[in-house]
Amino acid sequence: GCAVGLLDRDETALRSTFEALRAASRTVAAATGDVSSASEVAAATASLQGALGRADILVNNAGILRIGPILAMREADWAD
Repeated sequence: GCAVGLLDRDETALRSTFEALRAASRTVAAATGDVSSASEVAAATASLQGALGRADILVNNAGILRIGPILAMREADWAD
């Protein structure tokens, strides 16, 4: 029953996932961006928050491995 916000740098994959969730009657919003760019993440986050409100659950599935609190990560950690 959660609303879902999507962020992906691959617009085709993003659109496919967006349409699948919408077809399943989910509330969904999407934004394109690259998580290795702080400015793109900030813009995408603002867009998603504008569409859906605050995030209560975050699934970080960016394909990198760093152990620790997400808010303590440095921008350089995302570029590795």
